[in-house]
Amino acid sequence: MVETPFDLQRLAAALGGEVSGDQVLAPGPSHSKADRSLAVKIDGTAPDGFLVHSFAKDDALVCKNYVREKCGLPPFKGNGNRRSSSDIANRLHAAVLSQQQEKPKGTLIATYDYRGADGSLLYQVLRYEPKTFRQRRPDKNGFIWKLEDRRVLYRLPELLQYPDATVFVCEGEKDADRLASLRHCATTVASGKWTDECVQALAGRDVLILEDNDGAGRQKAQATATLLHGIAKSVRVVRLPGLPDHGDVSDWLDSSHSSEQLVNVCFDTSLWEPTTATGTPENVCIHDSDDTTPLEQTDRTASIALHWHGDKDKTAKRSWLIEGLLPETGSGLASGQWGTYKTFVALDLAAAVIAGAHQPRPRRLEARWRPLRPRRGCLRNSDPVGRGAPDEILGPDASAVRVDRSMPAAARSG
Repeated sequence: MVETPFDLQRLAAALGGEVSGDQVLAPGPSHSKADRSLAVKIDGTAPDGFLVHSFAKDDALVCKNYVREKCGLPPFKGNGNRRSSSDIANRLHAAVLSQQQEKPKGTLIATYDYRGADGSLLYQVLRYEPKTFRQRRPDKNGFIWKLEDRRVLYRLPELLQYPDATVFVCEGEKDADRLASLRHCATTVASGKWTDECVQALAGRDVLILEDNDGAGRQKAQATATLLHGIAKSVRVVRLPGLPDHGDVSDWLDSSHSSEQLVNVCFDTSLWEPTTATGTPENVCIHDSDDTTPLEQTDRTASIALHWHGDKDKTAKRSWLIEGLLPETGSGLASGQWGTYKTFVALDLAAAVIAGAHQPRPRRLEARWRPLRPRRGCLRNSDPVGRGAPDEILGPDASAVRVDRSMPAAARSG
């Protein structure tokens, strides 16, 4: 007999929804992917084994046929027949599994295992030619072609065997395996997705980030360095000399360079610091207010003036809910790395305002927050619809503060 929760997960994947309790919430027929107006529940006492409910008041029969179509089952026939719960579960399981196990086009050339600290297989990245990637995780009946939220470092058990070793961070699994074959500790993350668990796994380590020779590679290297700065013992972003366009460390080693040369180049590279990082993110540029170059000659995107926390705004007086931190009008920006208690402090501020305490625990607050003081002027975003665009979230009365990861442990414990 197949367990119902297992099948609910399969059913949720087929419907593009999610499990909520003993049912699946998913988009209804002709609704958007973000919609969750359709509820589906497996019920052996119902005709053909499951119940549907539409919070959008869609027709029940239409919803039922929609579910069956998504699961690869024939249209519903209300003939009064009853099926057992196990039969329904098995039918749904077989139908959904047959869809999810459809193999991608191309030839499989490599399988990269991501394992937990105990060596257990958590998920895999599969590489195909023509160059495509797919991810899957194991379950009792094979594999589910979709990962959960948890991510770990590639080759994690090997890294844990050598807790004091310097770690090479590569852009992909192929390069990490190449360096591991040279007896180095090397890692990467699947699809470039760093989580706090991945970052913390490199705490106290000396880290060498190998930059691929293209725009995307440089951007990923800088983003990784930013995440690891202050967590790792040291961080270096290494640009290998003579690397061809779009080349990586494997290409460099293939060009008659040795492991010893690689180590020498890496440790000849200066330590990475936020103030010494080359360039700015590709989607943001800073425009000094003293720069007289017409905007249309430097960037065709719109600009917006930002009056930062602590600056004197000559155009208007500012009223504060919390002096120096939270304005009565306009937008605010709270920034910081994972684990710096941004949400906690924001809730603390909100509770203080609601309670009328306009100076909430100032000593604790000072330990957590410090003002951002960039150059006065404009932030221009060359991708106005991109993620985290400053001109989408900040206005002329914006207040910007940063949560400081380096605050004392006593302040962290609150």
